[in-house]
Amino acid sequence: MIDFILTFFKGVLIGIANVIPGVSGGTMAFILGIYKELTEAVGFYLQKSAKRKQYSILLLKIGLGAIVGVVLFARLFTLLLEDNTSAQYTYLFFIGLIIGAVPFILNLHHDMKINFKRLSIFVVAIVAVIITSYFGQKSGGEGNMTSEIVYQVGDFFMITTIDFFYALWLVFCGFLGAVSMVLPGFSGSALLVSLGEYYNILHFIDKRMLVQLALISIGILPGLIVASKVINKFMEKYPPETYYFILGLIVASVIQVSLEVMKEPVLGVIPIVLSLVFLCLGFIASYFMSGVKK
Repeated sequence: MIDFILTFFKGVLIGIANVIPGVSGGTMAFILGIYKELTEAVGFYLQKSAKRKQYSILLLKIGLGAIVGVVLFARLFTLLLEDNTSAQYTYLFFIGLIIGAVPFILNLHHDMKINFKRLSIFVVAIVAVIITSYFGQKSGGEGNMTSEIVYQVGDFFMITTIDFFYALWLVFCGFLGAVSMVLPGFSGSALLVSLGEYYNILHFIDKRMLVQLALISIGILPGLIVASKVINKFMEKYPPETYYFILGLIVASVIQVSLEVMKEPVLGVIPIVLSLVFLCLGFIASYFMSGVKK
């Protein structure tokens, strides 16, 4: 029973980490000492039938905890992003969290010297996020938040209509989000901010919009399976190059989140000072949290 509670609580922390842009669910699992165990359970669930029961129990405990963590914090961040001033402070805090993960990445391998190949991989990662974000904003964005309610049960959940292409985009976002969740040091939520879908997905969770959440879930499952296998292989064979790719994703996320702030900036001495304070707090929190266990 104690083991269940401890593992469940670790799942809650991983769920919370996945909601906060700049905090990596993979890093949290790394810090909590269950990263390898978790990625093995996801990546080899279908292949290792002898361990399937063990994997199922672990994934159930972590999964239930993660759902609780996501639901608890989704409402909080939905409220914070509704007002321009609080949104600016929140985004600056997120930027600090994202930047604070950089030292963690740089210390993951003894050979992180820059060369042409690694620099190219770094640039490719940045360009990939920016291009994906551009096409994502064409398909996603606030315009698709408006949908007709088909069925609703009080405030518990609702079923709505959805544009076909936006539905495909949500599946793709679920896939990308799942892949980034597995990467230690990189935040899936930061990527969703870059793609213009972070607030939308918080809204779907907060309002229990089943169609949208189901579509995202369809993308998450294959994303986790593919990422657990592929990323582990790349980290084993090409660790520095993989980490440079992650660094590129981090830089791209900082750029994209900064653009969110610049859409409607709140100026003035006090807002600017407080924004810088939240930026520093985010960096400090991320730096010390990711440095708990190397």
